[in-house]
Amino acid sequence: MKPSEALHPSSLACQFHLEIQLIGHIFLYNRWQSMHTPLSVLKALADGNRLRAVAALMEHGELCVCQITELLQLATATVSRHMSVLQKADLVQSRKKGRWVYYRLTDAFPDLLHQWLTRELAESAQIAQDRKDMATILSYDPEELCRMQKQRSQCETQQ
Repeated sequence: MKPSEALHPSSLACQFHLEIQLIGHIFLYNRWQSMHTPLSVLKALADGNRLRAVAALMEHGELCVCQITELLQLATATVSRHMSVLQKADLVQSRKKGRWVYYRLTDAFPDLLHQWLTRELAESAQIAQDRKDMATILSYDPEELCRMQKQRSQCETQQ
């Protein structure tokens, strides 16, 4: 969309309509019975790191917590708290395989929300960088990635 088109009233009305439709979809979604859950979805997506994690899951389907940790460059405990917020909002689900925890979007993840995020994040410089970083991250075996993170953590605590 050209900058002049972005300011055109019909363009703004169309975008506003889509965003209202998205919010309506969230509020009316059949699994979300109470007011608490739609607000938790909006709150969960209001954090940049959680939004980056959701964007990575939208692109890659399922990721190990160590891969998300590497992407966000946060402590594992912090990433786990972020993922817990997303789980409580029914946006992601986890499964445990041995000592590994994997996350993916829930089957209940609203299609309209997925479309909206895809559109809104398409031009994000941060998401573009995350895509590049994920290519490197995915080239490592999760075991190796975990080892690297532990070494980095030990070095940081010794400084």
